[in-house]
Amino acid sequence: MMTPQEAEARVFTKASFGGYNIQQVDTFLDTLIEDYTALFQENATLKSKMKLLVGKVEEYRSTEDAMRKALHSAQKMADQLIQEGEAKKAAAIEAAVTEAQRQSDALRSQLHLQEEAEQAKLNALRTDVANERVRLEAARAATTAYVGKLKELYTQELTYIGSLSSLTAEDIQKQEKAEPQTAPEGETAEPEESPEPEKDEVFDQIQYSGDEEE
Repeated sequence: MMTPQEAEARVFTKASFGGYNIQQVDTFLDTLIEDYTALFQENATLKSKMKLLVGKVEEYRSTEDAMRKALHSAQKMADQLIQEGEAKKAAAIEAAVTEAQRQSDALRSQLHLQEEAEQAKLNALRTDVANERVRLEAARAATTAYVGKLKELYTQELTYIGSLSSLTAEDIQKQEKAEPQTAPEGETAEPEESPEPEKDEVFDQIQYSGDEEE
């Protein structure tokens, strides 16, 4: 594009005949040069502004691209953090469930062992009670037998004592003659006593019966 300085410096050759009026041509050219100068300056200003605007647009575009990349990176990092958080949460939940199950199993095992121990104690106690009942029944039976023997002996003694009052001298002499042996001189024959069950012997029998039950 021709600059205003080039248009102003342009020189035309003069014609010999029938040429234009030099003054009118110069006046027109001056006016044209002024308008062209104004347009040229405006065009240069607009180009400068457009160049500045293009730079700003490129800057905005680069900034937008950087922001997009940063946003994409942030979104990717957020997704990764969410995945890691979910994985950690799942692992923590699984570990908590496993630990709770382990403690529950341990508690159940401990309760089962305690229940077995208590059941064994209860069975032993029941066995002891049953043995004591057997011993008590044996003691009752032995005591009843002992009391029966004492009653029988007491009845025999009463009968014998009652028969003593009806004895006569002849009966006594007959009994003395009926005795196979006489007591040696200087010794007095003692009447034989009826066998009486000893109390210690009866209780020995009770103890023996209890030992056999064990």
